[in-house]
Amino acid sequence: MINTLIKYRKLFDTLPLMARLSCCLATLLIILLSWHRYLWLPMQNNHRLATTKINTTNSQVAELRRQLTNLESGAEANGTNPLKRDLKVTLRELMLSNHQLKLLELHSSSMDENDDTKKLGSHGLSIRFRGDYFSTLAYLKTVERLPCEIFWDKLEYQVISHPMAEILLHIHLINDR
Repeated sequence: MINTLIKYRKLFDTLPLMARLSCCLATLLIILLSWHRYLWLPMQNNHRLATTKINTTNSQVAELRRQLTNLESGAEANGTNPLKRDLKVTLRELMLSNHQLKLLELHSSSMDENDDTKKLGSHGLSIRFRGDYFSTLAYLKTVERLPCEIFWDKLEYQVISHPMAEILLHIHLINDR
């Protein structure tokens, strides 16, 4: 390798000054064109794509904020929280997302007029499902983290055949009024 470089250097030294200058300029031009093609243009394309994604994301964030403002103002106008209206759907989707649990029934529970929960202005839901202990525990923790105010009225856990159990859960959604 070193011998080859020494050979080319001797050949380069035998060239006239104008030819040496032309070779240096040609080499510099090749280096600049390679840098432009293989480094600068891909970097510019990546920058353009990143800027486009940022702008798209910013417009989506602005649209979501506008929708949130509309939902909040609509909730204030009619005194209801849109999250609370969709609790039944949310609970069903949470149940279906956990493949270890099987939803048996989900319905609104009726309450007596004398019931303390009725005095709180709550809406009840009864959920009956089947699953193992740890999947049930994970589901209940997820339900507790929902952004609306709920409380459990009743939780029945009956082992059908170990480790499977049938769970009956009464959840009440508390009104803000």
